[in-house]
Amino acid sequence: VRDDDADPERRDFDYQISYSFSSTTGDFTAASITDVLPAGVVYVSSSGSTHVSGPATAPAVGANGTVRFTMVSPLAAGSSGTVTIRVRYPVGTTPNGTLATNTATATGRVGATVVNG
Repeated sequence: VRDDDADPERRDFDYQISYSFSSTTGDFTAASITDVLPAGVVYVSSSGSTHVSGPATAPAVGANGTVRFTMVSPLAAGSSGTVTIRVRYPVGTTPNGTLATNTATATGRVGATVVNG
């Protein structure tokens, strides 16, 4: 995310994480999406999709940390959707043009096989 605006610290922005759990051999169990927030941003809120089982595990509002979405189990092969994590830069800490690169990971099982992505 890049924000060249005059005051990027006073606005929330979203990381939208798209997923697709594809399998040719069966449904997924114990599936989850985990996102370690980049240094320099703090958690505001999160929202899941119809495939998410309850609220995400997340740091306190205003803190940095890890957000984890636990998916319903079993999760049908071919299921796809988007989860969203809303963050912001803390006031007084972030110069204009700062980049916050974000990467999320997904994991689950198909039978006894662990699948990561």
